[in-house]
Amino acid sequence: LDIGPETVDLYGMIIKTVDGRPIKIEGNPDHPINRGTTSAAMQASVLSLYDPDRLRGPSGGGSPISWEAVDQRVSEALRGASSVVLLTRANLGPTERELVRRFLSVTPNARHFVHAVIHDGPRRAALAKIYGAVGELLPRFDRARVILSLDSDFLGTDGAVLENIRLFTEGRRVNDAEHLHADISRLYVAEGAMTVTGSNADHRIRLRPSAMRRLASSLVRAIEGDATELNALGAESGVSPVLLTALVDDLRRNRGGALVVAGPHLPEADHAAVAILNDILRAPGNTLWWNTALPSLKVDDPAEVEAVFERGVDVAIMLDTNPVYDWPGKDFASLLSRARLTVGHGQYLDETLAACSLALPSSHNLESWNDAEPRAGVMSICQPVIAPLFNTRQSAESLLTWTKALAAEGDAIRSFEDWHDYLRSRWGEGSATATGGREAARPSAS
Repeated sequence: LDIGPETVDLYGMIIKTVDGRPIKIEGNPDHPINRGTTSAAMQASVLSLYDPDRLRGPSGGGSPISWEAVDQRVSEALRGASSVVLLTRANLGPTERELVRRFLSVTPNARHFVHAVIHDGPRRAALAKIYGAVGELLPRFDRARVILSLDSDFLGTDGAVLENIRLFTEGRRVNDAEHLHADISRLYVAEGAMTVTGSNADHRIRLRPSAMRRLASSLVRAIEGDATELNALGAESGVSPVLLTALVDDLRRNRGGALVVAGPHLPEADHAAVAILNDILRAPGNTLWWNTALPSLKVDDPAEVEAVFERGVDVAIMLDTNPVYDWPGKDFASLLSRARLTVGHGQYLDETLAACSLALPSSHNLESWNDAEPRAGVMSICQPVIAPLFNTRQSAESLLTWTKALAAEGDAIRSFEDWHDYLRSRWGEGSATATGGREAARPSAS
């Protein structure tokens, strides 16, 4: 599986090796999401395995240090800490999430926060309020006859792009015998800047992102018969009234076969308006499927994390994240300076690891064990194809080691030899099972 620190979506991979060395990455044709396809990032990830700039071993204060000394220092600091912050990436697998829960159970003064630069927090929050449950809506572009994208680059960056491309292509596939009368989908794109999706649109509408909510709400009224607000928006934005009328007619005629998607960066209220529009179009259950197993954790509010640091932190642990470089709020380096012991885990001596007391090298994705549940009913295992090239360790291995050191005598977690043993036991016991199938859900239009 492609589960790097910056991976947004989880795809199946097959690795070609020569003399035990990975040299080429291809998509796994049996994986239900990408079905053999790959992205440029997936293809290039094999190069980072051999990157000479990778960290070769752990260091403390700029000097080499053994893993045994690291574990002793961290464990002792955790035992005496009155406040601990654990900051992780968002795409933790099911077993990694369980390990975090176990770590928090043996470290009662610890708080777990999730940090990611790219995330769908506003969309997730809107759907949780509308549906009353945590989940996501999966667009079925192959079933849609009319698709409206509101600043969503679903063919480039938004969502499971490889799957989106495949489904969108299936909805527009024709052969020579029937191309004159082919019933293919139509794509309308409203966006501010040109995107891959916009360049593939049948009709592209130039519109500021700040106007997307108004467009969605106006379309709801227009479909119900009142196009006053929509015409006013078109006049103010310079959008052809003929195009807007055609869009409304297309959506109205294709109820149950229409689909509206919105970019993850848009505000929560925009996604709420889009959900109501999709409800009017009868998209949930037809062109939208409800997924209860989110591939990533909810990203925490930076202000909440900053408040914890400002109150005082004894131990701060950053696993495969670089907040000193990409933190959206205050200067994170100054926040770290408030902690007594700072631990950074990553593949490179980046800004965060350079600012930490302990800089710990993470193993590459191709050197690591992991698991994932990108969809309800889809469970996957990430298997290493090569032993670690350097003196590195998975961040999950480190967290397990520190959890075992803090656990009480007789705690079952102390019996596990390593991370692979812990992961294998969860699958062997059947605890890492699917959480359920896909369900159709309908948001309230009230």
